[in-house]
Amino acid sequence: MSGVQGRVALVTGAGSHNGIGFACAKALAAAGARVAITSTTKRINDRGDELACKAGDKLAVIADLTKAADVKRLIDAWRRSGGACRMAVRTR
Repeated sequence: MSGVQGRVALVTGAGSHNGIGFACAKALAAAGARVAITSTTKRINDRGDELACKAGDKLAVIADLTKAADVKRLIDAWRRSGGACRMAVRTR
């Protein structure tokens, strides 16, 4: 995967360790992207720990993207981490 080095990607639905969302997040991280992942459950924190990139290059946030308050919290966390989204992967 080329062209993603240093770019920020948001991957939704990345909570399952064997799901397509987390597989996409791992591939992006392996290619050098900074990765923000989200899921509706706390297991997203485990997936964040499992991503093979530096702590400053990953962000895991519990968020239900159908709820405005959760979306705002995700965006706020993202901005604090210093990233501007350049890619998005939406899964369910």
